[in-house]
Amino acid sequence: MPYIFLYLFLAVLCLLNMQFCPTGADIKKTMNRLHELRFVFAVLIIFSHCTNPFFPMPHILLPLSKISTLGVGYFFISSGFGLACSVASKPNYLRNFWKKIVDLLWITLFSSVVSTLIRNTMLDEHQIFQLVNWYMPTLTVLYLIFYVSHRIFPKNKFRRVVFLSGVIFIITAILCIFDAVTGLNHRVYYISELAFPFGVIIYEYADFFAAFLKKKYALSSIIAAELVFSFLAITVPEKSLPDLIFHNLMNLFFGLLLIWLLDKFKVGNRILRTMNPYAPFLYLFQFAVLDVTKNYYITNARPFDIFYFWGVLFFTCILAIVLQHLYNFIGAEAHKHFRPNRSNL
Repeated sequence: MPYIFLYLFLAVLCLLNMQFCPTGADIKKTMNRLHELRFVFAVLIIFSHCTNPFFPMPHILLPLSKISTLGVGYFFISSGFGLACSVASKPNYLRNFWKKIVDLLWITLFSSVVSTLIRNTMLDEHQIFQLVNWYMPTLTVLYLIFYVSHRIFPKNKFRRVVFLSGVIFIITAILCIFDAVTGLNHRVYYISELAFPFGVIIYEYADFFAAFLKKKYALSSIIAAELVFSFLAITVPEKSLPDLIFHNLMNLFFGLLLIWLLDKFKVGNRILRTMNPYAPFLYLFQFAVLDVTKNYYITNARPFDIFYFWGVLFFTCILAIVLQHLYNFIGAEAHKHFRPNRSNL
């Protein structure tokens, strides 16, 4: 029964200071509101991963254990929309796109090295280097496909989004088939990635989505589709093409449901404003904290309980805040020492 407080915590994060404030189907304003939920979805993913050691799992934790895909889908939608918006609003963005790729690679390297050091120190492991997780390399590949789509079809948005979506679908389908044939499991790589081009499509066809949000049947049709695809996603065999298709469709309609809600309601409170900047590092460094905390519970023969959730969340927040400032400091120092001295040019 105490696990109900996990759901209450997530509800408070969303509802605290929420205001009814319609945007009039302004997609850009609505997506900005969506961006304000970064910390909520980072916590949702952390809680979802915390359910893994529970066996047997309490029934009340089953919803949490199944919804991490929606959280990842949220971040892909937000990334796709933000990237498309940046390209449209900044004339030189594509010219300097390599800097964005370098940033992604640097974050991946930094988080992987630090996570490896934490595991080696706290768990007495002897890893030389361990990739932090699959998300950052995947996001880097998605960015590169996005860049190629803009270079091939700079003036035609329809062909651009078809190319982007098609290439991502083909790559994920190949991975899915590869798993089915070999018995390996790369499922995390293909059950949410189509949310990224969906974020791009939302930006490119904002007028269409704005008109749809104004329809009386919008909410009922979104909920109906979400229920249907969610049911299919959890009933079809894993590591199959239907698994790939229905999980991604579930993510897309969940994203649409969020957009409909945030078109009507404005979210934001001091907790979100404080913690949102640390959401990416919360996601990245949760895995080291999960491993260390799980090891503590196992070595002390302590049964997993609600304090496992709160402990992982607390220490992940502390670690993310400290490492975010360290990351910013290293970046600032590197920029200071390696940027060219224009007075000598």
